[in-house]
Amino acid sequence: MTTDQGSVKILTIYVDDGDRHNGRPVHEALLELFLSHRISGATLFRGIAGYGSDKVFHTPKLLRLTEDMPLKIEVIETDEKIQEIIPEVKRIMEKGIVTMSDAVVVHAPEK
Repeated sequence: MTTDQGSVKILTIYVDDGDRHNGRPVHEALLELFLSHRISGATLFRGIAGYGSDKVFHTPKLLRLTEDMPLKIEVIETDEKIQEIIPEVKRIMEKGIVTMSDAVVVHAPEK
């Protein structure tokens, strides 16, 4: 991804902390996929509460951490690179939601 202003895509993935792919957390598998495809960057956000299609409200209980909290992964990258990885993202995810939206980069200094 270039540092110039320009159009990009935001790939947003919603999963639960307890979701697994081949015995390992889905969010870890996805982040490794993005890294292996040289995606510019990805961020994992942990939700404090939420519910999905199962209509079960997920919230941490006092003195107990739940493994089924909502997670959101955001990837900002060119459309071409996002399109390359979407089939693999779908293969890894058995449940959850994937959305894609347009964005404009206004500032992204290179390191």
